[in-house]
Amino acid sequence: MKRKLVLGVLGVVVLLAAATGAGISYVRHKISAQRQRVIGGMLVDREMLLMHWRGLEPDKHFQSFIQHLADGLNGQTHTVRFLAPDKSLDKEQPKNEFDRQVLDWFAKRRPEEIAKQDGPEYREGPVTEHKEYQYFQAIRVEQNCTRTCHVPDVRALPTSPENSPIGRAAPGGQKWREGDLMAIVEVTIPLPVRGP
Repeated sequence: MKRKLVLGVLGVVVLLAAATGAGISYVRHKISAQRQRVIGGMLVDREMLLMHWRGLEPDKHFQSFIQHLADGLNGQTHTVRFLAPDKSLDKEQPKNEFDRQVLDWFAKRRPEEIAKQDGPEYREGPVTEHKEYQYFQAIRVEQNCTRTCHVPDVRALPTSPENSPIGRAAPGGQKWREGDLMAIVEVTIPLPVRGP
């Protein structure tokens, strides 16, 4: 009888330890995923600020200084690329089926869906074969965009490189409307390597 009681208590202790371990692992995963989303969003903001600053700053020496400051602030290894709904922008077209699905998902979102969302409009991709986190965030037209530089018949501002997104008009040289999908920024971040 005592033996059954000891085995029963031992079984409960083992189950509690396993449940606690699984709970800790789950919480760790949730915290890590939230951290990656926050980092992804911050890197999108950084890239948009730098891109517009470089595009609007005519002084090449100052542009170089801006890049130097940005490089000094960059503590997160990452890559950034853009996906564009404008099919005439070859370099910004989807590379694979998942990219196409992401672009389609953002393009089909309705304004009322977007308005309900708290925070940035984003999606996460699957972890890549190189163990990288993928974060996709929509860049939609705001009123300031069309006042400052994104106007019809403009492919890029004179101070920016050819085919730069700075000053880009809507597809077909049309006028942007508030809420239009201009691009999607993809940020890819290497995941931390975990020990054994």
